This record gives sequence, structure tokens and C-alpha cells, in this order.
Amino acid sequence: APFFCKLIIAAVRMKIKIVGFDKANSKQTIYMYNHNSFFDIFTLPLMKLKNTRYIFTEKALGIKGLQWANYGNDALLLPSSKTENIEQLKRRDQKFKDFTQLLKDTETSILTAPEGQHRFDHRIDRFNDGVFKMATESGVQIIPIFIGIPKENNPFEGYKFKAGTITIEALDPIDTSNWKLEDLEQNKEAVRKIFVEYFN
Repeated sequence: APFFCKLIIAAVRMKIKIVGFDKANSKQTIYMYNHNSFFDIFTLPLMKLKNTRYIFTEKALGIKGLQWANYGNDALLLPSSKTENIEQLKRRDQKFKDFTQLLKDTETSILTAPEGQHRFDHRIDRFNDGVFKMATESGVQIIPIFIGIPKENNPFEGYKFKAGTITIEALDPIDTSNWKLEDLEQNKEAVRKIFVEYFN
């Protein structure tokens, strides 16, 4: 995957700068990244995170290339958050319980976008509760990963962009061992603030 992703990134005349990943791979982690572009999908394997599974929405299965990539990376598939279907919402809750149990029972790390499924834009969107409940109940540390794409280089929902550099930076680990569910909103917003301040 890293080899083919490098080819794709090179083909669209983008360069990748990876910073701070000496902080990663040392222990079990929930890696959280900001998701502002479809370029992100091709940058994730370049981090070469060990023993790490990705959370992707099942919506990605409708795109053949992403479907193959998801199966190849042994992705953890999550029902769409953009649904009013009660059964889908129950399935989504159960999936997060399954992911939490995976963290408790194994040394597997998880990579996820706390913004979830949203329209790409030049900003940090609101964060979802599910991944923070997972972090709280498992007590696994969080490492924020900031994917920096200058506005003029980002195609967002389209295909127009300028060649440039994408910076992927691992920020300082966040200890969740003392987190409590009653503080979920506060902890979620504290992590989001890190991304917003870095983005700004």
C-alpha cells in the first residue's frame, strides 16, 4: 500500500513531509487525524503505523478502489453516521462496542477520523462522540495526527488543485487512563481544540 500510494501522490505532483512519528509505534494507540481531503486516504499508509487497523465508513465500499484498499488493510467498517435509520444507529453503536473490546483484548491500535463522514472544507469540523467513548472505555492513549494541506493545494470535493506539499505530523500523546464518561464532551472538545489551534 505505501508503494502504490507514493505513486499516486507523485502522479498528482504532490510531495509528502512526515514529522514526529518517533512518538508513534511505542505502545497501543488510538490515532486520530483531521479529514479535509480525499488525498488523506492516500497518505494514511505512508505513516507505516505498526499493528494498526483503520476505521472507515461502509459508504466507501461503493467506490471500487476504496473497497479493495479497505479489505487489503483489514479495515474496521462502520455504518454511516448520516442516517436516521434506527437499526443502522444500533449497528453503529454495536460496532463501537466491538472496536472497544478489540482494544481491550489485543495490542491492536486504531486509526480514525473523529470528524467522521462530512463535506470536505478548509476547517476542522465538529467531532463525533463514538471514538471518544471508545477511548474513555478502553483507556488507550490518543495521538493526534495533523494532516496539513494548504487551501490552494486541496481539491476538497472536486479535482482542481495546485501541486504542493502535504505535511503529516504526529503530535504529543494524550493520556486517557483517567478519563470518565461524564467528562466525554469536555475531553472531546479539548482534543478538538488541539486540532483547531494547530490548523489556525
